Amino acid sequence: GAISLFLATLSLLRQRAEMAVELQLANERESRLEELNRLAAGLAHETKNPLSLIRGMAQTCLNQAPDPEESRKIARKIVDESDRVEGRINSFLSYSRPLEPNLQPVVLAEIVHQTIELFRDEASSKGINLGIDLDGQIVLADQGMVRQILVNLLSNALYSCDSGDSIEVSLRFEDGEGTLTVRDTGCGISQEDLRQVVKPYFTRRPGGTGLGLSIVGQLIKAQGWSMNIESELGQGTTVRTLGLKRVTE
Repeated sequence: GAISLFLATLSLLRQRAEMAVELQLANERESRLEELNRLAAGLAHETKNPLSLIRGMAQTCLNQAPDPEESRKIARKIVDESDRVEGRINSFLSYSRPLEPNLQPVVLAEIVHQTIELFRDEASSKGINLGIDLDGQIVLADQGMVRQILVNLLSNALYSCDSGDSIEVSLRFEDGEGTLTVRDTGCGISQEDLRQVVKPYFTRRPGGTGLGLSIVGQLIKAQGWSMNIESELGQGTTVRTLGLKRVTE
């Protein structure tokens, strides 16, 4: 009697737990589907104007048979607009596809040095100082994802900075957990915009896709980390990646 009642109760609790998990998964799938539908609608809107421009310029070539110099200008514009469309589509695909990180022990300082060198010439030409302050620690991370995170954050920082400003990438560990920080002294972000910067398609940058920080957030989350952004107009922006795990031999 008592044993049967206990087993029946246990079975009922297990069924309820399974139903709760299934309901949660269904809600997550529905939420994800709604998000992808919203992104797809945004992508359609973002690509409509460039495609119309491309068609118009091609039609001009067909109708007016412009001289070679004018044809080259039109061809250049067509290539530029096509690149913009391709960039938006690639960003959409990066954001929408499931992320499966390949976590391996990596020397994060090496990835930072390699990535920051990609921006060295541009920073120098703009009079912006690039600084690195790193612990030479080994962390568990996906090397490609870390590089993509840094490329996005450094690109944003460079865009926000003028001559005399500085950008610093630092890594610090405390109690076995690391924080990777990208800090700039650029124009900063208003508090109103700061609440929206990680939302898909939000951008104040001409020609930007508005998916950069959204993708960064996904890449950080996929590796089990978290992101914190602080900014003030005229003071600069600090983006912290929290929760990096040190690999001990």
